[in-house]
Amino acid sequence: MSYDLVIQNGQIVTPEGIFGGSIAIEEGRIAELSERSLTGLETLDAGGQLILPGVVDLHVHFSEPGRAHWEGWAHGSRAAAAGGVTTVVEMPLNAIPATTNVTALEAKLAAAQHQSVVDYALWGGLVDNNLADLEALAQTGVIGFKAFMVDIKDESFRFVEGQVLREGMHRIARAGHFLAVHAEDNGQAWQRTLDMQEVGRLDRRAWGQARSPEVELEAIRTALGLAQQTNCPLHVVHVSIPEGVDALNTARRQGQKVTLETCAHYLTLSDDDLVQQGPECKCAPPLRDKVRQEALWDQVLAGEIDCITSDHS
Repeated sequence: MSYDLVIQNGQIVTPEGIFGGSIAIEEGRIAELSERSLTGLETLDAGGQLILPGVVDLHVHFSEPGRAHWEGWAHGSRAAAAGGVTTVVEMPLNAIPATTNVTALEAKLAAAQHQSVVDYALWGGLVDNNLADLEALAQTGVIGFKAFMVDIKDESFRFVEGQVLREGMHRIARAGHFLAVHAEDNGQAWQRTLDMQEVGRLDRRAWGQARSPEVELEAIRTALGLAQQTNCPLHVVHVSIPEGVDALNTARRQGQKVTLETCAHYLTLSDDDLVQQGPECKCAPPLRDKVRQEALWDQVLAGEIDCITSDHS
């Protein structure tokens, strides 16, 4: 049989191991993996290089429509492809308008569909004034919803807490979807920030101390409690602390529908890098100490963390 395309002389990476061989492509899909030579209308020689499945990045921000000058779909998707990322799931904030209603979702789809060179899906947003829009967003095609539990001082994407968060979870669960949360406790985060400022703490370590592991863990526990009450499947984004991973896995073992991610920067950088390099290493939640970083690696290798994302922005 002759295929549309054959990639030959590659080291093919599969869950079972690596083997030398060929990959056949037919109508844009992998049709066969083989250790023998295959025939194609077009043939590419991989030159003995590794051939891996494309990466799926569940957490990116391309900031379009409205802020394409920050990056946009054309540049962001090409950067993804250059790094081996073949599917991105784009977050609902940073674009203008934020993806919190169907009109905004359609605007983002229009921006993406003629520019993206990789596959994509879109998150919808849960904010403090769009409860009535959630069902329509779910029906129109978002893969899930994202909410902030801490105020990020962005009026286009307000954080949610208390009854609004609970009601949002209830409606999202009823629509058959799940909620992803940025888990930092709003009250603690901003009170500790003010406390630091009042004593003149503007140094680089003050950032991580204001938004401490306790701030993240408290929000994770709150989210778990509300998700349990509403039977809402929960995903926690960019978990930076092993204590949070433990809490989420405990809930999962007890039957809750829970998934979680960490990010590459929490596995490769620590709070020392923020001190040494400055603002380019500032993120929220903050980079943690090396002991926690090593513990996160142990949890990744133990299969306790579902995915590693970039939070590219």
